[in-house]
Amino acid sequence: MEREELLMIAQKYARQNNKDTVRRAGERDGCAYFHVFSQETCGHKLGLQQFIRISNKGDITNILPIQEIMWAMKQEIELNKL
Repeated sequence: MEREELLMIAQKYARQNNKDTVRRAGERDGCAYFHVFSQETCGHKLGLQQFIRISNKGDITNILPIQEIMWAMKQEIELNKL
């Protein structure tokens, strides 16, 4: 799938889950990773952030293993120059 298609899938997922912001968080093993959150919660410590993994087929999976979340967070920081 194209990057734009993957981003549209992530944005649709975000809207369905009452989130308003999606940031790319890297690619690994043929899957794209995205950070999904509400902009109004920026700067607040709310626990573990929500990252999703989208396969080339368009299947969405929430990321639960902490090591995978930490990898995605580092990628997001590098990709978005945060």
